[in-house]
Amino acid sequence: MEEIERHKMEHLNRDHERWKRMDELDRREEEKLAKLKDSQQAGKKNLSSAAYNPITLEYDPTESGKKLKEADDMAKYRAQLRSHNIDCKSNSGYNILTGEVRVGVAVTKPQFTGQPKQCFTHLLLLSLIHISEPTRPY
Repeated sequence: MEEIERHKMEHLNRDHERWKRMDELDRREEEKLAKLKDSQQAGKKNLSSAAYNPITLEYDPTESGKKLKEADDMAKYRAQLRSHNIDCKSNSGYNILTGEVRVGVAVTKPQFTGQPKQCFTHLLLLSLIHISEPTRPY
């Protein structure tokens, strides 16, 4: 009789431990789903990863949209600086066909909404040094 009781208790304890493990797995799964809901990753599947509207080509009115606009403006500014540098080094101050005074490439400074980047002044300074540097005879 004792043997049967002991065997019955072992089965009950084993079953109890199995249910505990299953409850722990369920609790972990619920925590994982709660974290996904809190971080809102589950609801962002239909949002664009770009900070602009690909149809209207307008920047989003968010912080990432402003950063993207500033980065694009900076890229356009650097392209203008390169054009200006090439124009200054490759062309003279007058039009050789008509003899009129030639106007070079204009460089417009981009407008920033927030703090101007530290590299902007550095870039401008480097471009001016590069322009005023005399050509070296080789």
